[in-house]
Amino acid sequence: MRIPGTAVLLLASAPALADRNDFALEYFTIAGTTPRELSADIDAKGPIGENGLRSDGYTRWFIKWHFDLDSDARSCRASNIQVDLDIHMILPKWDPPRAADPALVTRWNRYLDALRLHEDGHRHRAEATAGDVRRALQRESGARDCDALTSRLNATANTLLAGLRAQQAAYDHDTDSGRKQGVRRP
Repeated sequence: MRIPGTAVLLLASAPALADRNDFALEYFTIAGTTPRELSADIDAKGPIGENGLRSDGYTRWFIKWHFDLDSDARSCRASNIQVDLDIHMILPKWDPPRAADPALVTRWNRYLDALRLHEDGHRHRAEATAGDVRRALQRESGARDCDALTSRLNATANTLLAGLRAQQAAYDHDTDSGRKQGVRRP
């Protein structure tokens, strides 16, 4: 029943993202009472990225896809397309000792907030691409044979993943690996 004088607001559904989006946040514990000690511990324990170097934080992502093939004498079509996304973010954790300088704690919190913002940027790019993969695979029409369709679907998804790798590298370049977003060790 509609009440006179009221408007009906229809919300568009959110764009299709991954069918499964698993996100894990892991911390590596660091210790120290001075900026130098904290920095040295991050350098020693920080996650190793795709470039083989240690960093303050890192976001790993993995996108995979599955589909069934339905065929008859004339064509092949993909059905039950599923795209899964796994994201694993790694950040430093510092439990300040009781005697820690309050100014250092403030700088640490500001640094950690900026680092999380930066790593969330990597996460959001991966999530968006998982949705792009899903939509692209759903748009693909059938083919005369299943091998050709499988090759085309995989090539489409792999092209999008290559684009994501380039986006992630450009994001790090544009943000100076987060420094332009405030990622500065205390």
